[in-house]
Amino acid sequence: MTTDPLERENICLSPHILTQTLLAQTGVSTPINLEEIAAVNRKRHFDSGLAKLSHAEGGPLELEAIAAVHELGNVVRAISVSEILPRTPDLIFVNVKTIDDHPYTLELTMKGWRIASPHTDSMNGDYTQIDMHTTYFENARQVLQVISPTPDQCFHDKLAEKLSHVKDNQNDEASESNR
Repeated sequence: MTTDPLERENICLSPHILTQTLLAQTGVSTPINLEEIAAVNRKRHFDSGLAKLSHAEGGPLELEAIAAVHELGNVVRAISVSEILPRTPDLIFVNVKTIDDHPYTLELTMKGWRIASPHTDSMNGDYTQIDMHTTYFENARQVLQVISPTPDQCFHDKLAEKLSHVKDNQNDEASESNR
């Protein structure tokens, strides 16, 4: 009998349980981030070869997709797991709209991330750009560097804007206390 929660059947897995299991298996310290989750998944794929990995619903890919949505939400216009396209323990599609308003559907498997389509909720790629759709990336951040070269600038702009708001709020509070 196995004690690995990911291998037990009929269990409801929360992101917390997934994270704890992944941490226990890898020895990675918390907090775990997108790159760490992706590295563990790619290593797991490499180590297992082509053998199908057995995961309960909401396995490591689910955790990686959730991490991508949370961590990249500040550098894109929109990002979400597709509610229309197929979603299995071995395959997840994520919709992204870049800062430049270009939509993409990304495919996540244990092999990595790839650009599935230059459209939202689509698995049909642009066959005139075959290289774009056959290249796998270690993590979603790497894909974003290809489809939207401006996320770093966007992050810096948003950070500067937030810092400016904090400064303005501090100035307003100082003005009110001097009255």
